[in-house]
Amino acid sequence: MPDPLQPCDKRDTGGVSSEDMNNNNRTKINNNDIDNKNILAKDDFLKGFEPKTREELLALDMAEAVNDLKSFPLYLNYAKTLPEPVIRETLSWIKRIPDKNIRKSRASLFNFILKQHVKKISSNHRH
Repeated sequence: MPDPLQPCDKRDTGGVSSEDMNNNNRTKINNNDIDNKNILAKDDFLKGFEPKTREELLALDMAEAVNDLKSFPLYLNYAKTLPEPVIRETLSWIKRIPDKNIRKSRASLFNFILKQHVKKISSNHRH
């Protein structure tokens, strides 16, 4: 085992063949071989989750409304830090926008707008 206190030799490729290296002598990683069985489907994420608080219910409402269950922790943070009327009003507005007018995703737009509210609230507390 190498001494952890000694500096690392950048030329040491650790037994990786030259065809698996790029011109920076870093190992290439192939992410195409990911086992899809280990990735949770969006329907399985939070499966059986029962909200216990008002904030958890609001976060789940946000995640389901914008089809972004994997970001539940972010929405829970919003629910704990932003006023519920601001969240509900923004969510209502986002849901009324036709799909053809959304460039990236409904979730992305919703997050962008809520982050603007967070910045506004943060700047108001500084003054």
